[in-house]
Amino acid sequence: MAADLITHILDDHELIRTRFSLVEDAGPDGREPLFRELVALLARHEAVESIVLHPTVHDHVPDGAKLADARRAEEQEAEERLAELEDMDASSDVFAAALAQLRDEVLTHAAAEERDVLPQLRQHIDATELRRLGDQYERLRAAAPTHPHPRSGQGTVSNLFGGPILGLVDRVRDALVDALGDPGDSRAPAASGGHAYEDWTVEQLQDRAAELDIDGRSSMATAELIAALRRQNANA
Repeated sequence: MAADLITHILDDHELIRTRFSLVEDAGPDGREPLFRELVALLARHEAVESIVLHPTVHDHVPDGAKLADARRAEEQEAEERLAELEDMDASSDVFAAALAQLRDEVLTHAAAEERDVLPQLRQHIDATELRRLGDQYERLRAAAPTHPHPRSGQGTVSNLFGGPILGLVDRVRDALVDALGDPGDSRAPAASGGHAYEDWTVEQLQDRAAELDIDGRSSMATAELIAALRRQNANA
């Protein structure tokens, strides 16, 4: 039987814990490449969660908007912490201390999801839908850039990971939406006027979300707006 959304997220969390341990155990001279791999993993995980998990929590869990917003805020803080680490010497004691602080923040975030969010999904979403969401999560995760070479100067992956870490989750998320849209349906339905939502400006997406009275639209990123619009149209 295919793994469901909850299983995929728990597996990712365990992988993230392991990766932090690997970076910390590597010693001053071995941290840099492992840290870059950790950054890629975190970016991929958070980008896919923003497309699949957060909108699902928002729509199907009591007080879902509050829960989703809290998790988004934690993720933004972690990305800002990553940006601070980017400017440090990975072999330094200052970097090691900042990495330990990042680890604590990320693992606290993961624990909050496991405590406050995932049980709610199990309670309020049936097993068939959780498996469908798990399949969507895994397909998006597999399509995300996974081999960052920030200074190689070659290819789309290096373009994504070669820029500043701050905003990396947004870049990965937008790359996924450009590549896949909604898995199984990459085009917007007729209500969009026959155009792909990916071709719309943020203002157009926000205006359409306002017309459909989509809750939480003002705080949604582009990919989340697109996902919310597609769900609304599918349910119309």
